Amino acid sequence: MGFKLEMGARQNTSRVSAILGGLTCFTLGGFSVYILMGGGELVAGIPFLSRAANEFIGRAIAGVSGVFCFALGSYAFYEARVLHSEQSEGRGSNGGS
Repeated sequence: MGFKLEMGARQNTSRVSAILGGLTCFTLGGFSVYILMGGGELVAGIPFLSRAANEFIGRAIAGVSGVFCFALGSYAFYEARVLHSEQSEGRGSNGGS
């Protein structure tokens, strides 16, 4: 699974894809918030730093990645809303002709 951000002509026309992408991003962001708020002990790190410094760095990275995931998820839900309104307008104008 990957993300491609491109400004220009709309490439994705599937609301389901946008919604699933948003749910995936919000789930990953939730895991990051869990790590940030102290969910468990972080055991990996840089060998020459203290345990407290390693834990702070790990939680800071988790926090930043969580914010990024929530931003991508919000954008995906925005895209789903825009696609819904575009498809609704398309149906309404074709139905009357």
